[in-house]
Amino acid sequence: MSVVPGNSGCNQPDWRPGADHAILQQRAALLARIRSFFAQRDVLEVETPVLSRAATTDPALVSFKTLYNGPVLPGNTPLYLHSSPEFFMKRLLAAGCGSIYQLARVFRDSESGSRHNPEFTLLEWYRTGFSYHQLMDEIEALLNICSLPGLHAPVRRITYRDLFREFAGFDPFSADTIAIRSCLHEYGHTISAVNSEPRRFWLDLVLTHVIEPQMQQGAVFVFDYPADQAALAQVRDDDPPVAERFELYVNGIELANGFQELTDAAQQRQRFEAENRNRLERGLAAVPLDDFLLQALESGLPR
Repeated sequence: MSVVPGNSGCNQPDWRPGADHAILQQRAALLARIRSFFAQRDVLEVETPVLSRAATTDPALVSFKTLYNGPVLPGNTPLYLHSSPEFFMKRLLAAGCGSIYQLARVFRDSESGSRHNPEFTLLEWYRTGFSYHQLMDEIEALLNICSLPGLHAPVRRITYRDLFREFAGFDPFSADTIAIRSCLHEYGHTISAVNSEPRRFWLDLVLTHVIEPQMQQGAVFVFDYPADQAALAQVRDDDPPVAERFELYVNGIELANGFQELTDAAQQRQRFEAENRNRLERGLAAVPLDDFLLQALESGLPR
């Protein structure tokens, strides 16, 4: 929150909204274009709950927690504000709703800065029968109607492997931790972290500290990530295996994250449990898994 000088000479909070009327008009027009875009493609708009008895297991995210004291559930039942509506939306997919989208308010604790906010609006959508490459095509079409600065069609597409080869000078699938850390040092970054951090930790640092600053102009899809960065994506049995997921960068800022969705309930449970173990190793609390999502995956998620 910004401050302005008060009459008493003390700084007082500024009550004025952070967005002026012109910005609000632009936002409303953008949301209207997004809704029109999906309506023309017969993608159904949905709205799912904000509170859940499960939380995100991703060690990089922190869920807001509250306590519920109403009927049905025991007193002081923990409930979590969702960091994304994806689990609820996948249950809708499993129930046969077809292609869906949502403009959802989402919440992430411990995030605040020039590019992060603890509360923001997220566009999430799922397309049945689409490959993740077709989803990239659709994102590009959506971006073209949003008129984002720095966006020039066609959007460049590059594999995660080739991205590192081009901008960092090494192969992220074969380089050892020493080589990855040497790259950071060559670019003037001294990182205070323990040597026991996994390779993906150091690769993430190279991505954010070395590569992203070199992607300041234009839009780029980065796809086919290492298997240990699969998140919610299927892993393709290449040599080496790759996760069928992508991220979109516009002017060096990550704007979108997409997957060829994992549909195997047993594998998803294993990933959730592994992430909870990782949370404990990092000194974070383990969180409840979303059993409803796992049941939905067992019943069958459309591809």
